[in-house]
Amino acid sequence: AMFRAPAGLPCHRVLYRDGTLCCDQAFGGKEIQRQMLEAEGITFLPDGRVDLKEHLWNGGNEE
Repeated sequence: AMFRAPAGLPCHRVLYRDGTLCCDQAFGGKEIQRQMLEAEGITFLPDGRVDLKEHLWNGGNEE
């Protein structure tokens, strides 16, 4: 699905359920995905996973 995503869709925000970054084939590699997330203010745990306690989206409306 991400391969066919339209341009501009922020699919770099998709992570594995434990907060690890996507596979190396997406976004030019994990470091690129991490840089994109850090530019949005996303923080990481010491082991390189996204801090889901801080950043997990619950599916609610954001207005």
